[in-house]
Amino acid sequence: MLSCPVRTHRTGDLVEFRPKQGTYHILERVSSVFALPPQGRVVCPAQVELELLSSSLLLQVLVGPPRYGSGSGSGDGDRSVGLAVYVVLNEEAVRDALTSSPHLAALLRDELTRLLRGRNGTAALPLGELIVSPFPWTLQNGCLTGTLKPKRAAIFLALAGTPSLTDQDEWADPSPGKVCV
Repeated sequence: MLSCPVRTHRTGDLVEFRPKQGTYHILERVSSVFALPPQGRVVCPAQVELELLSSSLLLQVLVGPPRYGSGSGSGDGDRSVGLAVYVVLNEEAVRDALTSSPHLAALLRDELTRLLRGRNGTAALPLGELIVSPFPWTLQNGCLTGTLKPKRAAIFLALAGTPSLTDQDEWADPSPGKVCV
């Protein structure tokens, strides 16, 4: 509640009031915030994407709600209750990393799981599935806005039929001598 009358406008932004400073901090656009089933944990994609972009293996990242019906429900749990993470790989960094581990799926799984761990006592975000984009997101292919922000709906639609890397056998248990690229 504001302590004094202030003229406000609906901007579609999710803000946090910081009482010590007496300021508001813009967290995210409301339209991109989503809740993860089954407990309804609210996810602000931009914050998660920023954390994931700290990995040298990734050039572009987009997180979204689970693609329903994609989880197998076997092994590591139902993937339809975790984040769907869409990525464009940094091919040079991946090539270097594959010299020590020939299993791309396991390498990415470990890296993303590490980055999704909770900070400051918060629970880790579950990784449901990983969708590797076969193309970079650009203005020309309609996946970026004029300000170079990802067009979520366009990317989700363009990659709707792309199989998840998490659906491959190597995701759960890479076999020796088997390379997953």
